[in-house]
Amino acid sequence: MRGLVQNQLKSQSLNTVAPSAFKQVGGAIFPDSTANMDMAKLSAIVEAFQSVHSPNYGQPIPQTVSIDTVLGTQTLLTLTGNEVARIQSITMVNSGGEPIVAHVKIGAAVIFVGMIDPATTTPLMTQSAGFYLDSLNTLSISVISGSASDLATTALSMRVCQ
Repeated sequence: MRGLVQNQLKSQSLNTVAPSAFKQVGGAIFPDSTANMDMAKLSAIVEAFQSVHSPNYGQPIPQTVSIDTVLGTQTLLTLTGNEVARIQSITMVNSGGEPIVAHVKIGAAVIFVGMIDPATTTPLMTQSAGFYLDSLNTLSISVISGSASDLATTALSMRVCQ
């Protein structure tokens, strides 16, 4: 364990290191006289990470608001790396003449099934009913019936600290 703890942040900053890295380095620690210095270094790394990130968990990151719009059946939002976003609102607009039935999905899980009437705008959720999305899944739209080309779906999201 000796060299691993000393080099944990050698080529990384506190903004890019993932919390899982601490588990990899400090997984099994058996204190002995040679490990005391490494444990103190690991403790200092964890405290530095917490001082930067802990006060901000779940808080919006400035200048990360995103408004994404897709037509028909498509992926609406895909995150990368270590990102987490809070989806604040989703709105569907049916510009056609027939009702459209659509699913809003996170990965394979359907979180909303709705019928959108012709020539209407349908807010599916408001800011108070937001939810989180991370890079393990995508936010997507599936048109079940009706003309997919007539459906426009818009999501308002922002990245959050984690």
